[in-house]
Amino acid sequence: MGQREQRGRRRDGAQVIGSERAAHFEAGSTAAHTTTRAAHLRRRSVASALIGLLLALSMPATAWAQTPTEDELGAGVVEGNGADTPEDDGLPKVVLATFTTEISDREPVDDVSFLGNEKRVVYFFTDLRNMEGQTVRHVWTYQGNEMGRVDFEVKGKRWRVWSSKQLLPAWLGTWTVSVLNAEDEVLATESFTYQEGE
Repeated sequence: MGQREQRGRRRDGAQVIGSERAAHFEAGSTAAHTTTRAAHLRRRSVASALIGLLLALSMPATAWAQTPTEDELGAGVVEGNGADTPEDDGLPKVVLATFTTEISDREPVDDVSFLGNEKRVVYFFTDLRNMEGQTVRHVWTYQGNEMGRVDFEVKGKRWRVWSSKQLLPAWLGTWTVSVLNAEDEVLATESFTYQEGE
């Protein structure tokens, strides 16, 4: 090989001797670029995580209670179809208030009076009629002590809502949910017994 092929200059003026050194320089340049890009992506990822955390902390409790911890309440709302039912007399009322082990197709799957402590979550389902524009509250109590409350804004003539409670196996005894209006008047009350599993 001639001298011209073995020696050359990079654009920035540094001298490169031979193709091996040129290949080494290019590989080093690519690695440096990759390292710089990876650092940039890490910084973006950390920034995104911080923004997400700040947004989560700024949300009201009922908005992020969908994935409750052991002592948090969860909540759900199903918009009604607005159709009158034959038994609807137009008066505001709670048509159904019940504990259940699951909500399926916007309805409770069962009616719970006793629940074994192998089950770790219970739902309280409420079917409301003619209460549009009002606030309804589920207040959970355990042996007379308030354990949590969830507020719902009723936005339709028929409005179905539910809240849920994560239970610890040691929380045996009577659990009650009272359905209250904005003036804290009791609209309905139901209880179930949490007991040792079989």
